[in-house]
Parts: sequence; C-alpha cells; structure tokens
Amino acid sequence: MFAVILANLEGANYTNIALWLLALFIFIGIMDVRTTKVVLDADQLEIISNFRWETVPRIELVRVASEKGAPTALEIRGVA
Repeated sequence: MFAVILANLEGANYTNIALWLLALFIFIGIMDVRTTKVVLDADQLEIISNFRWETVPRIELVRVASEKGAPTALEIRGVA
C-alpha cells in the first residue's frame, strides 16, 4: 500500500501530500473508533481500544451520565 502511495507522490505538490496524510489520519481514526468497545462486567468496567486498555473497578464508579448528542461521562472516585 505504501509503495503505491509513494509512487503516486513522485512529482506531487504539497497539496497532494497533505491530502494523502489527511486520508491516512482519517483511516486510522475510523479504525480506532470501529474497534473500541466498553464492557461492563459484574465487578469492573473495561474500556478496550487499539492503543489503550483500561479497567475500572465497579466500586470506583460514582456516577455515569449520558445525554443525547454527547458522549457518556464517567465520574470516578478519587479522580478530579
């Protein structure tokens, strides 16, 4: 894939290079969103993504707020 991109960049101007980089970042972002998941078990909350894996014990969760059009907010005990 990168060989095709590099072959197409031969003689390219800055606009073409910027558009290729933008397309690459969009692709990486879409893949990150598509592979992210949240699992609520009986004793913990797991947030799994390509670049991170976080586990929060259920006892640490104080409140969860979700509103239309906004991401879910977690209030975790001891985190400002």
